[in-house]
Amino acid sequence: MSFEQVLRSPSAKRRGVLCLAAVVLAYAGQWILSSTPSPRRALAHGEPASVVAGTGLLLLGAILFLVAWHRQRDPDALTAMPAVPPRDARWWSLGMAALALWAGALWMQARHGETATMRAAWVASVSLLALAAWGSQRGQAGTPVIDAVPRRTALALLSVIGLGAFLLRFVELATLPLAHHGDMAMMGLGSRELLRGETGWFGVGWAWIPWLGYAPGALAMRLFGDDLFGLRMASVLGGTVAVVSTYGIGATIHSRRVGLLAAAVGAVGYVDIHFGRIPGYID
Repeated sequence: MSFEQVLRSPSAKRRGVLCLAAVVLAYAGQWILSSTPSPRRALAHGEPASVVAGTGLLLLGAILFLVAWHRQRDPDALTAMPAVPPRDARWWSLGMAALALWAGALWMQARHGETATMRAAWVASVSLLALAAWGSQRGQAGTPVIDAVPRRTALALLSVIGLGAFLLRFVELATLPLAHHGDMAMMGLGSRELLRGETGWFGVGWAWIPWLGYAPGALAMRLFGDDLFGLRMASVLGGTVAVVSTYGIGATIHSRRVGLLAAAVGAVGYVDIHFGRIPGYID
């Protein structure tokens, strides 16, 4: 079955509808929470309706997303996957545990503010969800694909492409580009605040950008220097990872040859290089 046929299959359409519904619920929940001046104050004054409603919609959206991507048998697909084996039920349970931890972290943040326990619960929830997603994809049956490019050759070429992508973004990093826009400077100042512990992980900073959006810059500045070079290194590494990830996407949905071509285009693309040399701006 071709990739286009898979996209047109009934199961793909059902998953698309469920994913769209999950996104709508998530946006609605986030809108309710963002419209609440202070969730913590609302709980303290015995007015938890908006907090509960927003949290509930976010949680329901996450559950719908898990349901949408839970492996199911598609009777119309020639390459239908087998019934869910018992081990997949464990990954499903792990995903639900991650959602429970996330809901607990959100509640602790609204109830007690940003504490070390709340941060630990949030990190654990994200880690468990990533582990559940990875584990649920292991051992999936599919149609074997004979690729024209051997695996070792593809990895060797990808290493060359990745190194080239890194160098094109790294050389003369502190001086090129010459212009440093005010928005980029604000990203640097926000990253420095996060780096120095002058703000929490959650909430929003300048231009209502979530503080976690400054995390890559803060981490890069800690590793490579509290200056313009360190700030821009976050984009260099992010751009290089994006090129390598492009190969993975192309190789997964088509072939290693397509993945290598896509990665090569991204490695030398003018726009890709430009945004791989300036501080990331999350609006």
